[in-house]
Amino acid sequence: MRNIAIEELRASEIYRQKVEVVERKGVGHPDYICDAIMEQISVNLNQEYLENFGAILHYNVDKGMLIAGEVEGKLRGRQGFKPYEADLWG
Repeated sequence: MRNIAIEELRASEIYRQKVEVVERKGVGHPDYICDAIMEQISVNLNQEYLENFGAILHYNVDKGMLIAGEVEGKLRGRQGFKPYEADLWG
């Protein structure tokens, strides 16, 4: 059984409010980064499908997760990837 609660919205319409609060997600925001990566993957996948099959086949590439961590960069690879510990689902 689902626990669903429905509550009446008591705020006035946006056009009647004196102030509107919005969230701006610029170039460095994790949502923007993930969306940009997924968009480029989609474009590249479409190109590959067209070149190899002559049509764009069905695919689902619309979700991504950005996980922060530390990497010691070095020539020809990386060493010591250590993800930051976080409760991703809680």
